[in-house]
Amino acid sequence: MGSRWTLGFMSILSAFFLGVSSCLAVPPRKYQKRRTQPAGWGAFKNPTFTLLFMVNLMNPLTVAIPTTFGPEFSEALGYHVNMASVILSLGSITSIPARLVTGYAADRLGHNNVFLLATLTYAISTLAMWLPSAHTNSKAVWIAFNVVYGCVFGVFNTVINSVQRGHFGDELYYSYNGALASIRGVGYLMGVPIAGSLVSRVEDANLQGTDFTRPIVYTGTLLMVSVFCQAGVRWLDSRKNGWRWLE
Repeated sequence: MGSRWTLGFMSILSAFFLGVSSCLAVPPRKYQKRRTQPAGWGAFKNPTFTLLFMVNLMNPLTVAIPTTFGPEFSEALGYHVNMASVILSLGSITSIPARLVTGYAADRLGHNNVFLLATLTYAISTLAMWLPSAHTNSKAVWIAFNVVYGCVFGVFNTVINSVQRGHFGDELYYSYNGALASIRGVGYLMGVPIAGSLVSRVEDANLQGTDFTRPIVYTGTLLMVSVFCQAGVRWLDSRKNGWRWLE
């Protein structure tokens, strides 16, 4: 008899708490009809989509170039192969705490702002540090570039999805994401081979810093295109929703 009363009491108590939880729960959000079809050519009528499409191509085209050609470039500056490996690892070591700082900064300062600042930093450091080190054989500048590169190269993968979701909303984001992820994959696949074709055709033992001028300029130019595209996205958003610093 006692067990039945206990079971009944527990059932009533559970129903009470479930009822209270239902009353306190956030109601379903209002949303437009969710698009289930992949983005077609008509998506390019949306200038924000077009600009972010370019960003998803430009950044992956460049992201692996310093790590891929870094060891050969270090040897071209006169470093031993062992030291070239140490310099290569420098960027990876720097990127570990940098990713934590980037995530915190993005939440505090806005994902769009951190993304734009990181891309601009990568572009400027490529043209103002890596390029001069190639023409002056400056080892110190090359090492400094690797530290800067380690701080910023992971920002793209960290914030790009949240940036796009913020501009498109959940309904359009999932429709657009297939096209954006596909062109991103093309960038990752083609970036290094294109840069490799721009390196001067000489024997590895005869490579000099200046032989990497064209791939360095190629990297910096694509990054500047990405910067302008990201700035265009911010401008379009400000026209639509008003200017917001923390975005």
